[in-house]
Amino acid sequence: AAGKQPMHHPLPSAAAVQQTTSADGSSSTQYQAGQPRKVLHIFSGVADRIDGFAAMMLGLYKVEVVEYDTLISADFDLTDSKALAALLARIHSGEFYAAVIGTPCSTFSVARIRKAGVKDDGPPQVRNLKHTKGMPNLPEWCQRQLDASNLLVEATAAIARAIHAAGGSFIIENPVKRSDRSKDHYRSMWASHASLWDHPAMISLRKERWSRLVDFPQCAFGFQFQKLTTFMYSSDLEHLLQPLGHMRCTHNHKVKASGLDYDGKWRSALAAAYPGELNAFLALALSKPRAITFRVGSKRPHAPTQQQADQARPSPRPQPTSASIRRLEPELDEALQQQPFPESNIPPHSA
Repeated sequence: AAGKQPMHHPLPSAAAVQQTTSADGSSSTQYQAGQPRKVLHIFSGVADRIDGFAAMMLGLYKVEVVEYDTLISADFDLTDSKALAALLARIHSGEFYAAVIGTPCSTFSVARIRKAGVKDDGPPQVRNLKHTKGMPNLPEWCQRQLDASNLLVEATAAIARAIHAAGGSFIIENPVKRSDRSKDHYRSMWASHASLWDHPAMISLRKERWSRLVDFPQCAFGFQFQKLTTFMYSSDLEHLLQPLGHMRCTHNHKVKASGLDYDGKWRSALAAAYPGELNAFLALALSKPRAITFRVGSKRPHAPTQQQADQARPSPRPQPTSASIRRLEPELDEALQQQPFPESNIPPHSA
């Protein structure tokens, strides 16, 4: 459609991030090494919830949480490549040691999959397993929603990678995949469901050796809704988050986090905020920066970030031109081929 945004803005390059850092260098609010590091909460919703994650971190562990959402400021729109570049620059500077990312799930919701023969005034399905980035021939208003959602997914993956590269921890939260036949939460009526975890950006992130997944019900943390949830997280949190996979729903939930309530509002909006007990658990998991990894092969093995360690790696040695016992380098194949056999190995010739 005319005037429609492209499916994906290109992610900011390293040069763009560096330029953003330099441009902000004179700001008195720019993070400086030695200052207390913070935790980043992206797509946090409204700020200053009494039982919110930020309140838990500050009250229990004296850690500042930066809440980042368009409900807080229009400048926090991560579909804008400049806003994303500015945030990535702050991450690369070492300002944050962890991030919690609750990527908006509207276009991935099973609530969009209509039951056969049931009329539904809600928004239509815009993704399926064959079209995880978006189904074809959608109405213009649906395509705009889909484009913006795909940009936010790409931003989520970029932020998680940046946090990990800076030596930090991350947690990405979204509903479970309901079309996975190997799981107990599979439902045939949602067999076409494409979750956030089916998006190519998330599949690529999941393949990293430092990425993990776990499923659990939020009702185990005192939530009124069951809300089956998946966390994708950095492997340093494995000992804390992996046990969540043993949690099971033991409740008879009469109210589901879908459909309209008696006020005509979507229940999914009420279920978006984390319950207080889950916020307290996340605060405990992220209360301290993870231990610095020993970075093998670098002149700075204790560098605070992987990027700094990579920059300190020694240059590769030049290709040897001859053998060296001192350097434990074997003789070149070309030299070995030119050397004659020892006399003891020469077969005898009879007259």
